[in-house]
Amino acid sequence: MSRKDFIENIGNELSYNSEFVVSELCQSIENKNQNFKPYNSSPEHYTLSIYEPLELSYTLLGYKNYCIRTNFSKQETITNKIILFYKSIGEIIEDAYDKKVIATKREIEYLFLSKCLNQVEIKLNRKIQLYVTQHVTEVTFDISNMKEIDAELLWGILEN
Repeated sequence: MSRKDFIENIGNELSYNSEFVVSELCQSIENKNQNFKPYNSSPEHYTLSIYEPLELSYTLLGYKNYCIRTNFSKQETITNKIILFYKSIGEIIEDAYDKKVIATKREIEYLFLSKCLNQVEIKLNRKIQLYVTQHVTEVTFDISNMKEIDAELLWGILEN
């Protein structure tokens, strides 16, 4: 199995969590969520903050932040699958904190969020700019365009 197919397969295992995330994002974007207040009345973009990849737990950043927490409990199982995948293709993986494991977990989560974003855009019938950041400066990713961006750029966008 190719790495791309592996990531897609694991991503499919997460799909049962997407309905909840999509619903929470839609309610927040449409200002129907009393627990979230955006930075301004009609934001052009939204930012999710994560602590660890594949926790499927997000903080939607705004004037009043909102936590979107799924009941996802298979982090360890997926991490073990990732390790086994790399070992099956001859890679040496030390542990769950190996750079390749973490990068793969991020890639799986970005794919999950991209699919969620597509569903949000369909439900709201408009394009949404969504960023994800981990530890604010460690990793910053533009989910809408599926590419890494500079954290300084993100903070510049947020300040405007």
